[in-house]
This record gives sequence, C-alpha cells and structure tokens, in this order.
Amino acid sequence: MGIIDLDFHSEKLTSIPANIGNFCSLKTLNLSTNELTSLPEEIRNLVSLEHLNLHANRFTSLPVEILNLNALEKLQLRRNQLTSIPKEIGNLSSMKLLHLSDNKLESLPAEIGNLISLKELWLRNNQLKSLPAEIGNLIALKDLRVGENQLTSLPAEIGNLTALTDLHADQNQLTSLPVEIGNLSSLELLDLQSNKLTHLPVEILRLASLYIISIQLNLLPEWFPMTYYHDMENVYLIQLPLLKQKSWTKYYHKFYPEKIRKDIFTVMMIAAIENGAPKHPESEFYKLPKEILYTIFRFYADSIVNEYTPKNYNG
Repeated sequence: MGIIDLDFHSEKLTSIPANIGNFCSLKTLNLSTNELTSLPEEIRNLVSLEHLNLHANRFTSLPVEILNLNALEKLQLRRNQLTSIPKEIGNLSSMKLLHLSDNKLESLPAEIGNLISLKELWLRNNQLKSLPAEIGNLIALKDLRVGENQLTSLPAEIGNLTALTDLHADQNQLTSLPVEIGNLSSLELLDLQSNKLTHLPVEILRLASLYIISIQLNLLPEWFPMTYYHDMENVYLIQLPLLKQKSWTKYYHKFYPEKIRKDIFTVMMIAAIENGAPKHPESEFYKLPKEILYTIFRFYADSIVNEYTPKNYNG
C-alpha cells in the first residue's frame, strides 16, 4: 500500500517537485503556510486525493491542475491572494468543504452551485458584492460564512438551503433580508452584525431551530432588541443594550400563572411602555407585525418578570 498522507506545512517551500505525481494513493496533502504560487502539472495524477490544504500561501489564482481531482472532498485556500475562481470549480462534485476566506475575490462563478455535496463554504474577508443565485443549489450546505465582504443583499434562493445551521453575514452592506430566509428550517445561528439593516422580515419568526441571531451595529430603531436567543425549550431571550440579562429569565415560563401566559401580549405592552417603549398608539413602533411586537414586549418587561418570579427562586 502506498503513502496516503504527506505533510509539508511551514517548510518555506516555493515550489513542489514534479514527482509528487507519483504518489497515486495519496489521500491527504498538507502544503499550508509556505510560499507557493503554483503547483506542478503532475499533481493531477493524484486521483485518490481527498484533502488538499493550501492555506496561507501566495496563490493569485486557483491552480488549474486540481480542478479535475474528482475524489477531492476538502480544499483549503484561506489566506492567499485569489482574485477569482474559475467556472471549472463546478467539476469537483465530491467537494464537502471549501475554504476561500481571506482572499481578494470579487465574484463567484455560477458553477459553484454544482457542488451539491458541499457542507462548508467559507468566503469571509473577501471583496464580494453579491452571491450567485445558484448558491441555492447547495442543498447539503450546513455552514455558510460570507462576513466581511461588500454584500448589499442576499439572493432569494438562499431560502433553498434547508440544511443550513450556521449563516454568518456580518460586516457587509446589507440593507434588507429576503423573506425566503424564513425557509431555513435548520438554522441555529444567524450573524447579521455591522450591516445597514433598517428592519427584519417577519418571516424570521418562522426559524424554529434558531438559537442565536446577532443584529448589533445596524440601522435598526434604538428600541429594537440587539440579540435574540432561543433555548431548547422554545423560549426567546433578548439581550438589550441597556438591560442586564438575568439568569432566571429563561425559566420564567415555568412559573408564570396560566392567565398571565394567556394575556402576556397585553401585560408586556404595559411593561414595555413603562420601560421606555413609544407611548403614542400611532407610532411606527406599533405598526410592526403583532408577532414582532409580541417578541419585543416580552423582553422589555424586566419589572413584570420580577413580580411573577417565585420568592424562593434563586436562579
């Protein structure tokens, strides 16, 4: 049996010898943290290669020699100087992990949508202004990271990614979200910090698996809660910028009397007004969908929660 694993990371390599192509049984090749700008033609002979790590080198374009390695499942190219990705990337149909963060990418080819086995796609810290609609074809995708780019919108097709659990779109130029985001039934984490959002679509309340959504540093009204939390018992907690989160809050639903739970919308509206929500009934605040108001009012009500917390509870 031939060699299946080669590790040459941090060796200050500027080139790879042509005889690398002789290792036909190779499954993992680590060439990270070197000074490579190209690969030898012979690397295309590595037909069994599953994991190629080219992290932290000096590639300015994706080496064409790897674009026909059909067994390749993991390709790491973070911290290079890539400016574009060729359409032939779509040939790598076995790909499960593709890391392209910390480059200089300005766009993605539509063919990236051919990678239907892909589970991780990292594109953080590039210069992307948009995502292709074909990204919606990545039905196995679980982790999508597009933070620190120049995105002004997300394609509606992102709603097709029903396996997605983590979506990082922070530090972009997003002004709104597509309503289709409500279709992400598996989503657990949604990071939207540091964008230009002025509102959130009500469809976001359909995200039943959501654990955390971060929306700090946007253009949302100042009364808008900054972080939603969702625990395993389907209880929303919201951390407001000037309101201390209390450890017992997540347990309050166990202690509230039934009649308070039934009429909690009214109770929380009163508490919200007492704690600084707009008082005028015609305020834009009250034109929001009732579902969003309900969520907001529940967590403005610091004082009302105190009132109904059992005296012997020390959470």
